[in-house]
Amino acid sequence: MADYLAGTKHVLGVLPLGTSNDFARSLGIPVDPCRAVVLLARGKVAAIDLGRFAYLLAAAYAMRRRPAFGRELRYAGTTEELALTQLSVTNAPVLGGPLQLSVPASSPDDRLLDMLAIEPVTPGRMLASGTAMLLGARRPVPGIRVWHAPRLYVNTDEELEVTLDGEICGALPGDFEVAGNALRITPLDFDDIDD
Repeated sequence: MADYLAGTKHVLGVLPLGTSNDFARSLGIPVDPCRAVVLLARGKVAAIDLGRFAYLLAAAYAMRRRPAFGRELRYAGTTEELALTQLSVTNAPVLGGPLQLSVPASSPDDRLLDMLAIEPVTPGRMLASGTAMLLGARRPVPGIRVWHAPRLYVNTDEELEVTLDGEICGALPGDFEVAGNALRITPLDFDDIDD
């Protein structure tokens, strides 16, 4: 639906009926559907960036059993070869559903995608990293990288499925890009950068 509304004067109404509701949580939209409806009727309208591809994939339990795969990442004039167990490309500072983990220096209105790359790590390191994130640690966590860029190209040796909100929506290799200020929405607690 967002793709159809992008770049138009129409406003996207968000009713948080999903499992983790990361998008709603990132914008301060109440996860209670009744409160979200009130916000839709009375809230201010703001324009946010729209990512064109991807979603956070699995939890730590699934990643520890997932084999690493090689990826070539190209962004902001940089090319890197990495072995990863997960790559998340988002435009939402909150992820992990009710855990409300956050991507540092992220905003749905900054014209940048937020990338979270997880290298092969032990379950112990994953637990330590998750605990640090829950406690709001801002120091780098070995094996977990976060960066921001307006565009990302991901090349893989084999075709890999990409999911969006739990549904398969494409495959890698592929391009990800941000469509700046393309989606109008009624957030509860969000400062719109209007430029």
